Amino acid sequence: MAFCEILNLEINPKKYSTNSASLNFEVIKLDDKSSYKYLGITEDCNSAPLKSVKDMVTKEIIRRANELSKTKLSGKNMIKAINEYSLSQINYYIGVLDLEPEIYKKIDDEFWLILVHNGIHPQPSCKERLYLPRDELGKDLVNVEHRSELMLVKLLDDFKKTRLVYKRRAAILKSQKEDKIHFWLIKKFCEEK
Repeated sequence: MAFCEILNLEINPKKYSTNSASLNFEVIKLDDKSSYKYLGITEDCNSAPLKSVKDMVTKEIIRRANELSKTKLSGKNMIKAINEYSLSQINYYIGVLDLEPEIYKKIDDEFWLILVHNGIHPQPSCKERLYLPRDELGKDLVNVEHRSELMLVKLLDDFKKTRLVYKRRAAILKSQKEDKIHFWLIKKFCEEK
């Protein structure tokens, strides 16, 4: 509720419960063990995504890459399919879920293992070649770790530029700063790296 107070929001009792007489029930306030789904993300009563969502996202990305690697696509089409089909999943969640850099690194490592296991990328070859463009003799796979860092830096810059115009963004930045979330620390993280 502190977040709502910053934005000068208050609960409207007329809209808080259902206004449909045909449903014959009131909206129930969630207890500590309840959850709900919003925009495909399961959240607890405090609107924080559940840990199981983070695990589900990484498993789904890896599952998609594994399924694709078992097809008979050519190398170029395989990497393109992984970039579009598997990695499009992560694009939705970057900035929405608070995923730590280790999770992105784990996804990159899993991609490498899948490609090696299915004979698409030779094991002794340099792992960095996966991410080089094809004209530089690489595979042109998108590096999830770098993509996430780039997207978070752009999102943070956009929030900082518009925080005076949009009070909600200022409140989000304030809560991110107080909690020392990876989103807030991304520039420092990239500089140290």
